[in-house]
Amino acid sequence: MQLRPFAPLAVVGAGLLVMTLASHPASADDAGAPGEVDVASAGAGLLVTWQAPGGVGGLTEYDLVVTDPATGERVLERSVPVGTTQASLATDALRGLSDLSVVVASEYAGGQRFPGAPVRVSMTSGPAKPETAPTVRLEAGRLKVLLPDAPAEVTGRVVQLFRDGAAWSTVSLKADRTALTRAVAAGHRYAASYQDVTEAAASPSSEESADLVVKGAVGPTAVRTIKLKTVVGGVRVRWSAASAPVGELQEYRVKVVKDGTRVGDALTSASVQTVTVPGSTGEGVYAVTVTAKDSSGRTSSTTTAVAVGG
Repeated sequence: MQLRPFAPLAVVGAGLLVMTLASHPASADDAGAPGEVDVASAGAGLLVTWQAPGGVGGLTEYDLVVTDPATGERVLERSVPVGTTQASLATDALRGLSDLSVVVASEYAGGQRFPGAPVRVSMTSGPAKPETAPTVRLEAGRLKVLLPDAPAEVTGRVVQLFRDGAAWSTVSLKADRTALTRAVAAGHRYAASYQDVTEAAASPSSEESADLVVKGAVGPTAVRTIKLKTVVGGVRVRWSAASAPVGELQEYRVKVVKDGTRVGDALTSASVQTVTVPGSTGEGVYAVTVTAKDSSGRTSSTTTAVAVGG
Protein backbone atom coordinates (compact mmCIF):
# COMPACT_ATOMS: atom_id res chain seq x y z
CA MET A 1 0.00 0.00 0.00
CA GLN A 2 1.58 3.29 -1.08
CA LEU A 3 2.04 6.22 1.27
CA ARG A 4 1.38 9.75 0.04
CA PRO A 5 3.05 12.58 2.03
CA PHE A 6 1.41 15.97 2.45
CA ALA A 7 3.02 19.41 2.80
CA PRO A 8 2.81 21.38 6.09
CA LEU A 9 -0.21 23.65 6.48
CA ALA A 10 -0.14 26.62 8.87
CA VAL A 11 -3.33 27.14 10.88
CA VAL A 12 -2.97 30.81 11.70
CA GLY A 13 -6.18 31.25 13.64
CA ALA A 14 -5.48 28.37 15.98
CA GLY A 15 -1.74 28.84 16.30
CA LEU A 16 -1.00 25.31 15.07
CA LEU A 17 1.31 23.78 12.49
CA VAL A 18 -0.39 20.75 10.93
CA MET A 19 1.35 18.07 8.89
CA THR A 20 -0.34 14.98 7.48
CA LEU A 21 2.26 12.24 7.80
CA ALA A 22 0.60 9.57 5.67
CA SER A 23 -2.67 8.98 3.82
CA HIS A 24 -3.79 5.68 2.27
CA PRO A 25 -6.46 5.12 -0.38
CA ALA A 26 -8.89 2.35 0.43
CA SER A 27 -7.98 -0.99 -1.13
CA ALA A 28 -10.01 -2.55 -3.95
CA ASP A 29 -11.28 -5.17 -1.50
CA ASP A 30 -12.96 -2.48 0.63
CA ALA A 31 -15.37 -1.11 -1.96
CA GLY A 32 -17.76 -0.05 0.79
CA ALA A 33 -15.17 2.08 2.60
CA PRO A 34 -14.62 5.81 1.99
CA GLY A 35 -11.98 6.75 -0.54
CA GLU A 36 -8.82 8.74 0.14
CA VAL A 37 -8.98 10.96 3.24
CA ASP A 38 -7.32 14.37 3.52
CA VAL A 39 -6.83 16.58 6.59
CA ALA A 40 -6.20 20.30 6.08
CA SER A 41 -6.39 23.59 7.97
CA ALA A 42 -9.66 25.52 8.00
CA GLY A 43 -9.83 28.79 9.94
CA ALA A 44 -9.57 27.92 13.64
CA GLY A 45 -9.77 24.16 13.12
CA LEU A 46 -9.18 21.18 10.85
CA LEU A 47 -11.16 20.08 7.81
CA VAL A 48 -11.42 16.35 7.05
CA THR A 49 -12.52 15.42 3.52
CA TRP A 50 -12.96 12.02 1.84
CA GLN A 51 -14.25 10.34 -1.28
CA ALA A 52 -17.66 8.66 -1.16
CA PRO A 53 -17.66 4.86 -1.70
CA GLY A 54 -18.99 3.81 -5.07
CA GLY A 55 -21.17 0.93 -6.27
CA VAL A 56 -22.55 -0.06 -2.84
CA GLY A 57 -26.14 0.70 -1.79
CA GLY A 58 -27.63 1.09 1.66
CA LEU A 59 -25.17 3.71 2.99
CA THR A 60 -26.74 5.36 6.06
CA GLU A 61 -24.00 7.62 7.49
CA TYR A 62 -20.28 8.14 8.01
CA ASP A 63 -18.53 7.68 11.33
CA LEU A 64 -15.54 9.98 11.95
CA VAL A 65 -13.21 8.81 14.71
CA VAL A 66 -10.10 10.58 16.07
CA THR A 67 -7.75 8.59 18.31
CA ASP A 68 -4.50 9.13 20.15
CA PRO A 69 -1.95 6.89 18.35
CA ALA A 70 0.12 6.56 21.52
CA THR A 71 -2.68 5.09 23.65
CA GLY A 72 -5.35 4.06 21.15
CA GLU A 73 -7.87 6.12 23.13
CA ARG A 74 -10.74 7.71 21.22
CA VAL A 75 -10.52 11.48 21.49
CA LEU A 76 -13.49 12.40 19.31
CA GLU A 77 -16.26 10.60 17.41
CA ARG A 78 -18.82 12.20 15.11
CA SER A 79 -21.61 10.98 12.84
CA VAL A 80 -21.77 12.65 9.41
CA PRO A 81 -24.91 12.33 7.24
CA VAL A 82 -24.86 10.79 3.77
CA GLY A 83 -24.47 13.40 1.05
CA THR A 84 -21.65 15.14 2.94
CA THR A 85 -18.04 14.14 2.45
CA GLN A 86 -16.36 16.57 4.83
CA ALA A 87 -16.39 17.52 8.50
CA SER A 88 -14.78 20.26 10.57
CA LEU A 89 -12.97 19.58 13.83
CA ALA A 90 -12.50 22.29 16.46
CA THR A 91 -8.90 22.37 17.66
CA ASP A 92 -9.98 23.09 21.25
CA ALA A 93 -10.68 19.37 21.71
CA LEU A 94 -7.34 18.39 20.13
CA ARG A 95 -4.74 20.84 21.47
CA GLY A 96 -3.49 18.49 24.14
CA LEU A 97 -2.24 16.03 21.53
CA SER A 98 0.84 16.26 19.35
CA ASP A 99 -0.27 13.37 17.11
CA LEU A 100 -3.69 12.24 15.89
CA SER A 101 -5.08 9.35 13.91
CA VAL A 102 -8.19 10.07 11.82
CA VAL A 103 -10.43 7.30 10.45
CA VAL A 104 -13.62 7.73 8.40
CA ALA A 105 -15.90 4.65 8.25
CA SER A 106 -19.00 4.00 6.13
CA GLU A 107 -22.05 2.71 8.03
CA TYR A 108 -24.64 0.63 6.14
CA ALA A 109 -28.15 -0.66 6.81
CA GLY A 110 -27.97 -3.91 8.73
CA GLY A 111 -25.05 -2.76 10.84
CA GLN A 112 -22.25 -3.23 8.34
CA ARG A 113 -19.26 -0.92 8.87
CA PHE A 114 -16.36 -0.38 6.47
CA PRO A 115 -13.53 1.78 7.91
CA GLY A 116 -11.14 3.60 5.60
CA ALA A 117 -7.39 3.63 6.13
CA PRO A 118 -6.18 5.87 9.00
CA VAL A 119 -4.52 9.22 8.43
CA ARG A 120 -1.77 10.30 10.84
CA VAL A 121 -1.55 14.00 11.66
CA SER A 122 1.19 15.79 13.64
CA MET A 123 0.27 19.05 15.39
CA THR A 124 2.60 21.55 17.04
CA SER A 125 1.34 24.35 19.26
CA GLY A 126 2.02 27.91 18.17
CA PRO A 127 2.07 31.04 20.36
CA ALA A 128 -0.90 31.79 22.57
CA LYS A 129 -3.22 34.73 22.01
CA PRO A 130 -1.55 37.94 23.29
CA GLU A 131 -2.84 38.89 26.72
CA THR A 132 -2.49 42.65 26.22
CA ALA A 133 -4.23 44.74 23.57
CA PRO A 134 -2.20 47.46 21.79
CA THR A 135 -2.56 51.12 22.69
CA VAL A 136 -3.35 53.77 20.07
CA ARG A 137 -2.96 57.51 20.47
CA LEU A 138 -2.55 60.68 18.44
CA GLU A 139 0.97 62.06 18.53
CA ALA A 140 2.15 65.05 16.45
CA GLY A 141 -0.89 64.64 14.20
CA ARG A 142 -0.16 60.95 13.49
CA LEU A 143 -1.61 57.69 14.72
CA LYS A 144 0.84 55.87 17.01
CA VAL A 145 0.34 52.19 17.90
CA LEU A 146 2.21 50.87 20.96
CA LEU A 147 2.78 47.13 21.52
CA PRO A 148 3.99 45.32 24.66
CA ASP A 149 7.43 43.69 24.59
CA ALA A 150 7.45 40.44 22.62
CA PRO A 151 8.02 37.07 24.37
CA ALA A 152 11.42 35.49 23.74
CA GLU A 153 10.17 32.90 21.21
CA VAL A 154 8.42 35.51 19.04
CA THR A 155 10.24 36.42 15.82
CA GLY A 156 7.87 39.08 14.50
CA ARG A 157 4.51 40.82 14.78
CA VAL A 158 1.64 41.40 12.36
CA VAL A 159 -0.36 44.54 13.18
CA GLN A 160 -3.87 45.01 11.77
CA LEU A 161 -5.13 48.59 11.61
CA PHE A 162 -8.84 49.43 11.46
CA ARG A 163 -10.56 52.60 10.30
CA ASP A 164 -14.25 53.15 11.05
CA GLY A 165 -14.60 49.50 12.06
CA ALA A 166 -13.19 48.03 8.82
CA ALA A 167 -9.75 46.55 8.08
CA TRP A 168 -7.56 49.39 6.80
CA SER A 169 -3.91 48.31 6.72
CA THR A 170 -1.69 45.36 7.72
CA VAL A 171 1.91 45.95 8.81
CA SER A 172 4.63 43.36 9.57
CA LEU A 173 7.17 44.29 12.24
CA LYS A 174 10.32 42.74 13.66
CA ALA A 175 9.93 41.35 17.18
CA ASP A 176 11.99 44.15 18.75
CA ARG A 177 9.76 46.91 17.39
CA THR A 178 7.07 48.03 19.81
CA ALA A 179 5.62 51.03 17.96
CA LEU A 180 4.53 52.20 14.52
CA THR A 181 3.02 55.43 13.21
CA ARG A 182 0.64 56.22 10.37
CA ALA A 183 -0.87 59.38 8.93
CA VAL A 184 -4.57 59.81 9.73
CA ALA A 185 -7.50 61.91 8.53
CA ALA A 186 -9.95 63.92 10.61
CA GLY A 187 -13.42 62.57 11.22
CA HIS A 188 -12.40 58.89 11.35
CA ARG A 189 -12.22 56.26 14.08
CA TYR A 190 -9.05 54.14 14.39
CA ALA A 191 -8.14 50.94 16.27
CA ALA A 192 -5.52 48.16 16.11
CA SER A 193 -4.85 44.52 17.00
CA TYR A 194 -1.81 42.29 16.49
CA GLN A 195 -0.52 38.72 16.25
CA ASP A 196 2.71 37.25 17.61
CA VAL A 197 4.61 35.18 15.03
CA THR A 198 7.10 32.35 15.73
CA GLU A 199 9.04 30.04 13.43
CA ALA A 200 6.10 27.58 13.54
CA ALA A 201 2.94 29.67 13.32
CA ALA A 202 1.11 32.85 14.26
CA SER A 203 -1.01 33.39 17.33
CA PRO A 204 -4.69 34.33 17.28
CA SER A 205 -5.23 38.10 17.09
CA SER A 206 -5.15 40.13 20.28
CA GLU A 207 -8.16 42.06 21.46
CA GLU A 208 -8.61 45.34 19.60
CA SER A 209 -7.40 48.55 21.18
CA ALA A 210 -9.80 51.17 22.37
CA ASP A 211 -11.04 53.38 19.52
CA LEU A 212 -9.23 56.61 18.77
CA VAL A 213 -11.48 59.25 17.22
CA VAL A 214 -9.59 61.96 15.31
CA LYS A 215 -11.48 65.23 15.57
CA GLY A 216 -10.92 68.51 13.79
CA ALA A 217 -8.55 69.25 10.94
CA VAL A 218 -5.29 67.31 10.77
CA GLY A 219 -2.73 68.81 8.40
CA PRO A 220 0.44 67.21 7.04
CA THR A 221 3.35 66.57 9.35
CA ALA A 222 6.43 68.76 9.20
CA VAL A 223 9.46 67.90 7.09
CA ARG A 224 12.01 66.30 9.40
CA THR A 225 15.35 66.96 7.67
CA ILE A 226 16.68 69.49 5.17
CA LYS A 227 20.03 69.44 3.33
CA LEU A 228 21.30 72.40 1.30
CA LYS A 229 24.29 73.11 -0.92
CA THR A 230 25.26 76.16 -2.93
CA VAL A 231 25.66 75.40 -6.64
CA VAL A 232 26.14 77.45 -9.77
CA GLY A 233 23.10 79.69 -10.10
CA GLY A 234 21.47 79.05 -6.75
CA VAL A 235 20.97 76.74 -3.78
CA ARG A 236 20.12 73.04 -4.08
CA VAL A 237 17.72 71.87 -1.35
CA ARG A 238 16.73 68.33 -0.41
CA TRP A 239 14.27 67.32 2.31
CA SER A 240 12.49 64.29 3.77
CA ALA A 241 8.87 63.72 2.80
CA ALA A 242 6.06 65.00 4.98
CA SER A 243 3.22 62.63 5.90
CA ALA A 244 -0.48 62.92 5.16
CA PRO A 245 -3.26 60.46 4.27
CA VAL A 246 -2.88 58.95 0.79
CA GLY A 247 -3.76 61.44 -1.91
CA GLU A 248 -4.02 64.49 0.39
CA LEU A 249 -0.47 65.87 0.31
CA GLN A 250 -0.35 68.48 -2.47
CA GLU A 251 2.84 70.57 -2.49
CA TYR A 252 5.96 71.91 -0.78
CA ARG A 253 6.96 75.58 -0.53
CA VAL A 254 10.69 76.30 -0.20
CA LYS A 255 12.12 79.67 0.85
CA VAL A 256 15.82 80.66 0.82
CA VAL A 257 17.21 83.56 2.90
CA LYS A 258 20.84 84.74 2.69
CA ASP A 259 22.32 86.95 5.39
CA GLY A 260 18.78 87.89 6.49
CA THR A 261 17.54 88.79 2.99
CA ARG A 262 15.06 86.65 1.07
CA VAL A 263 16.73 85.62 -2.18
CA GLY A 264 14.53 82.90 -3.68
CA ASP A 265 11.39 80.72 -3.53
CA ALA A 266 10.24 77.47 -5.09
CA LEU A 267 7.04 75.44 -5.23
CA THR A 268 7.11 71.68 -5.91
CA SER A 269 4.55 68.92 -6.16
CA ALA A 270 4.07 66.34 -3.38
CA SER A 271 6.21 63.78 -5.21
CA VAL A 272 9.30 66.03 -5.39
CA GLN A 273 11.73 66.42 -2.46
CA THR A 274 14.64 68.18 -4.18
CA VAL A 275 14.88 71.51 -5.99
CA THR A 276 17.43 74.13 -7.01
CA VAL A 277 16.28 77.59 -5.96
CA PRO A 278 17.79 80.29 -8.20
CA GLY A 279 19.16 83.38 -6.52
CA SER A 280 22.23 84.80 -4.86
CA THR A 281 25.26 82.56 -4.43
CA GLY A 282 28.66 82.97 -2.83
CA GLU A 283 29.74 83.34 0.76
CA GLY A 284 27.11 83.96 3.40
CA VAL A 285 24.76 82.39 5.92
CA TYR A 286 21.86 80.59 4.23
CA ALA A 287 18.58 79.75 5.96
CA VAL A 288 16.17 77.44 4.12
CA THR A 289 12.60 76.71 5.19
CA VAL A 290 10.26 74.00 3.82
CA THR A 291 6.50 73.86 4.45
CA ALA A 292 4.11 71.11 3.30
CA LYS A 293 0.52 71.79 2.21
CA ASP A 294 -2.40 69.38 1.68
CA SER A 295 -5.33 69.46 -0.74
CA SER A 296 -7.55 71.18 1.84
CA GLY A 297 -5.11 74.07 2.22
CA ARG A 298 -3.79 72.99 5.61
CA THR A 299 -0.05 73.53 6.12
CA SER A 300 2.53 71.84 8.29
CA SER A 301 4.74 73.65 10.71
CA THR A 302 7.83 75.10 9.03
CA THR A 303 11.18 73.31 9.18
CA THR A 304 14.35 75.42 8.95
CA ALA A 305 17.97 74.54 8.18
CA VAL A 306 20.93 76.94 8.35
CA ALA A 307 24.32 76.56 6.64
CA VAL A 308 27.32 78.68 5.69
CA GLY A 309 27.93 78.72 1.95
CA GLY A 310 30.65 80.02 -0.19
